[in-house]
Amino acid sequence: MQRLRTIAKQSGIKLKQSYRFVGKKLLRATHNAAHPKRAKSARKATRKLRTCAGRLLREVQRKLPEEATGRHRPALELCGQVLDQRRHDKNKVYSLHEPHTACIAKGKAHKKYEFGRKVSLAITANSQVLVGATMADGNAHDSKTLEVSLRQYRRLTDGLPEKTIVDRGYRGLTEVLGVQVWYPDRFKAGKDRNKKRRLRRWFRKRTAIEPIIGHLKNDYGLDRSYLKGPTGPR
Repeated sequence: MQRLRTIAKQSGIKLKQSYRFVGKKLLRATHNAAHPKRAKSARKATRKLRTCAGRLLREVQRKLPEEATGRHRPALELCGQVLDQRRHDKNKVYSLHEPHTACIAKGKAHKKYEFGRKVSLAITANSQVLVGATMADGNAHDSKTLEVSLRQYRRLTDGLPEKTIVDRGYRGLTEVLGVQVWYPDRFKAGKDRNKKRRLRRWFRKRTAIEPIIGHLKNDYGLDRSYLKGPTGPR
């Protein structure tokens, strides 16, 4: 609603009701909605907040001067999309100032979801040198990002590795651009003990990228981009 009030102020529109203090009160009421004692009142506050925002949007659209319509049309359409979207819709808007932000499911108990862009990193197996970093648009499956990473690796090093070791998120791939794809999986019957031991050694080497990802996010600014637009994170 703050975005709509700003548009009304810039266009000289006198609002019947701005919902400035009502919106703050309703927003506080939506917090901690997962608690059993707060769930019902939080759902009620969310519905009321959506109703008030819809009233404000329709009033701004009615009273907006013609000369300001073209300038504010993208922002109004974005607000309307946010109000119309529901829980199970696809291509939802999670941020008004960064509408290209995607919701990425982590599957971890302490952090189920992250909002931003999906980045694919590549390191060498023995020296752990970072040799590739690519970004995927939207919430692409991990298996769709490997080819882009290998193409960047070939452009930077003028060659391709013999094999690449990935995690189980890439399950289903066996070969990409002529490169063998290995990931931890149940060993087939008949494999000898020495071969299993060698494979496990390779899979343990892959886990060296996990602390590197943590360092890049926490120490080198990869956890948040302050540059606006879809090209900012890239």
